[in-house]
Amino acid sequence: MTRAAALAWSLCGIALAIVVVGGLLHLVSWNVSRPSGLTPRGFTLLLAVAYAVVGAVVASRAPRNAIGWIFAVAGVAAAAQYAIEQIVYVVSERSGSPLLAPAAVVMLVLGAINSLATAIALLYLFPTGRFLDRRDRVFAIVGIAASVISVGAMLLVVEAIPVPFAGIANPLARPDAAAFAVPLAISAMTAAIASIGMGVRALRRRFSRATGIERQQLRWFVFVWTLAGITLVLGYATMGAFFALSREQFLVEPPLAVRVPVWLNILTFVLIAPAVGVAILRYRLYDIDVLIRRTVVYAALSAVLIAAYLVGLASFQAILAPITSGSAVAVAISTLAVVALFQPVRARIQAAVDRRFYRSRYDAERTLESFRVRLRDEVDLDALRGGLLDAARDTVQPSQASLWLRR
Repeated sequence: MTRAAALAWSLCGIALAIVVVGGLLHLVSWNVSRPSGLTPRGFTLLLAVAYAVVGAVVASRAPRNAIGWIFAVAGVAAAAQYAIEQIVYVVSERSGSPLLAPAAVVMLVLGAINSLATAIALLYLFPTGRFLDRRDRVFAIVGIAASVISVGAMLLVVEAIPVPFAGIANPLARPDAAAFAVPLAISAMTAAIASIGMGVRALRRRFSRATGIERQQLRWFVFVWTLAGITLVLGYATMGAFFALSREQFLVEPPLAVRVPVWLNILTFVLIAPAVGVAILRYRLYDIDVLIRRTVVYAALSAVLIAAYLVGLASFQAILAPITSGSAVAVAISTLAVVALFQPVRARIQAAVDRRFYRSRYDAERTLESFRVRLRDEVDLDALRGGLLDAARDTVQPSQASLWLRR
């Protein structure tokens, strides 16, 4: 084992050991409740394991690529965040514990800085682990430094730590520092957002220059970040809608319709590490085409079926209201209708997606289908030979094609 591999797996071992300690504390404080929140308790456990393991694998196999080391360090930080969260739960049972506020502050700082710094670094370094030019290096360093400054400045202003228990007093709060801390936090956060924007621009420049394998790697990266962005926007949209409809109920108990998009967003951020690992190590690299195709098909299918269910439910309730007193019949009919529509709607959406975005695959499937029909009725061996070669040329487009028949 090389030194790089030993260091990478040592970092992974440290992260997993911290996770084990956090897990034991989690079991000890299992019955400790907190005010209702949007995020499940201990979700950073998934982030820690995913990033630590993927970081160790990538860093040990490609030690010159900075992405693996970034993931390894991020995994250790996420593991520490998970363990400190469980410490907060343990000491929260003891009123006036001196560890409660410092642990909550460290947890908040670790989570904010780790997520911002990792995201900025990935935008500028993926997939080669090197910057495109010196200007991008400066933008990345400024963005990470601005993230640290913004978190530190906000800690001087915020009087209570929001997670995991609302109302924990912030020991670093300085009311007299608001005059300079608020403008500093706003300026630093603006610089961090600008750095993220320049990182997206650098990623677009890299994609425009890339060919072959690197382009496929970037497609993996863009795909998983697109999913994360969609679920993030969906989560904020549902939170805003339910907060506007019922503010009091939302603050007391966030509904399931709000929690599900938040959980999906957490899942997509967990999947970033495996997706990046697949892209860098090139394992099943070209499966991204299948993933994109299926994602588009089933996302459109889900939207159509949900709309059909809601419309059907409202329609049948209006029709059956004079006959039945409840809505159980309308729900049953709408559910059966959606089940019956699943296969035909899926087939139509998949055909439409193939025609629009995967034209070559669509044409290849049509060619094979026409050849299958011809094969069923063809009896002339020479004609069959010519049809088979034509089908091979139209579908896989080889440089040359020949057919040998055993006499």
